[in-house]
Amino acid sequence: MTTKRKSRPPDPPPPHIPGHPSLTIALVERVLAKLSSSRSGIVALLKAEGSNFTTWSQACDHHPPLVEQYARAKTAQAHFLFAQHLDVSSDQTRDPACRRVEADSIKWVAAHLAPKVFGEKAEVEHTVRIADLPDDELERLIAVELAKTRAR
Repeated sequence: MTTKRKSRPPDPPPPHIPGHPSLTIALVERVLAKLSSSRSGIVALLKAEGSNFTTWSQACDHHPPLVEQYARAKTAQAHFLFAQHLDVSSDQTRDPACRRVEADSIKWVAAHLAPKVFGEKAEVEHTVRIADLPDDELERLIAVELAKTRAR
């Protein structure tokens, strides 16, 4: 007497970003985890995982939580790079000029990834001679400056 074995149902497909079946949640988590502790950019990491930036950017357009996760990963990457900057700049075994160039380049990238944290504050000074302005233009400028002050 032979008994038939019940065939196992096929495994369900891995969860994916809605509307983007090639971009699975697991792939997104792997890429963002690598991004936050890497010098590589998102394009290189996606390519290594068999995906591409076009798919990623389309998914970001339709899935706002992905944008937030990406922003947090970029900030984490900036902190990672700044920590590397400190390691490089304090490495006494290397040539001082090479250390300075590498540390400055890492610091520059970190400042561009998280400008609020690591960027330099840009101050702009502008001088206007009031005698050269017509009255209506002066009143407009005063109103703009008052609005800026109130908004703070």
